[in-house]
Amino acid sequence: MKVFFACLLAFTAAQAPTKEQTCQDCKAFNNLIKDEANGPNNNIIKAFLNQINLACNETSSQPPLCGISLDSGFLNWWTAAANADPEAWCESYSFCDSSSPSLFAFDHCDTCTAFTDDLSKIAKYDSDWWNAFWSQFSEDICAGVPPFETKFCTKEMAAYNPQAQAGMTDIDPTLACAALTIC
Repeated sequence: MKVFFACLLAFTAAQAPTKEQTCQDCKAFNNLIKDEANGPNNNIIKAFLNQINLACNETSSQPPLCGISLDSGFLNWWTAAANADPEAWCESYSFCDSSSPSLFAFDHCDTCTAFTDDLSKIAKYDSDWWNAFWSQFSEDICAGVPPFETKFCTKEMAAYNPQAQAGMTDIDPTLACAALTIC
C-alpha cells in the first residue's frame, strides 16, 4: 500500500501544473512585479539584467548586441507587466483562462518560488505549453526594442528557447528566487 501511494505521489508531481495553479501563481507573480516596480529596491531588475547578459555571453554570436537588445526589451517588458491587469497579462501567457478566480494577498518569496516551480514543470512536462509561453515572452521582450533590432531580438530569443527550457527543467525555485533577491 505504501508503494502505491509513493507511486501515486510521484506520478502527480511529475506533470505540468493545472491551469488553476498556474493562473493563481501567475497573477501573484504579476502583483509581485507591480510591488517591486513601485518599491525602492531595484536589485531584482539588476539581477534579471545580469542573467540576460550572462545568457547573451554564453549563447549569442553577437553578445554586445544581444545584451543591448534584450536589456532594453526586458526593461520595457517589466514596465508593461507592472502596468498590466494581472488577469489579462496571465491570459496572454496562457497561464489563465478568462474564467479564472481573482487573487488578493500574496507573499513575494512564496509567489516567486511557486511561479518558478510552475515554469519548471511546464518546461519539463509540456513542451507545447512552454513554447506558447516562450513565444509570448519573446514577442513582449522584442516589442520593447528599437525597430531596427527587432529581427535580431526575435532570432536570439528563438535560438535561446531550447537552452532556456532545458535550464528551467532542473532549476531550484528557491535558489533562483534568492538569486533575484526576492527571497
